[in-house]
Amino acid sequence: MSHQPIAVAEDKDPLRMLLRFHGELRRTLKDLHTLARIDDGARRQAEAIRLYAVLAHDVPRHDLDEEVSLLPRLGRVKGPERLTRMIRTCRGMHESIEEELDQALPVLRALTQGIAPIEPGVIEHMATRLDGLLVPHLRLEEEEIFPHARLLLDAATLETMGEEMLRRRADKQRGHARAVEIYAEPPL
Repeated sequence: MSHQPIAVAEDKDPLRMLLRFHGELRRTLKDLHTLARIDDGARRQAEAIRLYAVLAHDVPRHDLDEEVSLLPRLGRVKGPERLTRMIRTCRGMHESIEEELDQALPVLRALTQGIAPIEPGVIEHMATRLDGLLVPHLRLEEEEIFPHARLLLDAATLETMGEEMLRRRADKQRGHARAVEIYAEPPL
């Protein structure tokens, strides 16, 4: 049986939402490398606040979108055997990324509060390690996972996923605004 891509209203299309975030994440990685070269303390701190918000809040939400809304549904449909392996690989990558973020976020957190000077080499190393994990992960999703989802999931499923993800974004947006305020506050 041949599957045809399913169209979903653009504002509720979960795969487009995920892809848009991939673009934001690529810009964030680039900006993380740039952060290492910012000499101005106030500018560095402001940029660290923005990057921290993306990596500490938006990346986990994105992973939740995939782990709760996308991957279980995709795993339940009949697809090629290699899709099952790719889903497993994707989940393993999420775990590795989370572990790396557990190491990176305290460094960014310190930068957001100006607690201690962080050597540019430390920031560059952190950015390089995140690149090494995230770039192949994004490629796997964009070239394999998302196209399979577009072909194998029906319109109602995609729409339900999109609604779940929009609710998650609305909930997180309220928390995100407060998080930026908190990280911008001077240390106690």
